[in-house]
Amino acid sequence: MSFAAAERATTQPDATTDRAANALRQLRQNVALLERLCDMVDSAGAAGADAELRQQVAVQRGVVEDLTRATRRHLTELLRDAENSPPATAPRRRAAHARLRTDFERVEDRIRQATRRP
Repeated sequence: MSFAAAERATTQPDATTDRAANALRQLRQNVALLERLCDMVDSAGAAGADAELRQQVAVQRGVVEDLTRATRRHLTELLRDAENSPPATAPRRRAAHARLRTDFERVEDRIRQATRRP
């Protein structure tokens, strides 16, 4: 491997990190949508929320659950890659995993708060 290729390998994000980050981004966006839908149900009141809105909340919860599983899988893959990486890239991958894992835990807290609602 040339010096330039080695330098790029240590400074550019890799596909595993990108997949985990993109999965987390999608999860965040869908959790925000779930929170907005739950706010709409709350503002309409328990009796005032129509069946269609409640159905949208249920569907969005399913989407969030699927994305949570996918994100967890990508984070596990990233950790496995970090553990099996050469010494030059392992610290960067471990750091990326730690940052993404922390963000994921924050999103999980938001999910728990949103799913305690209707």
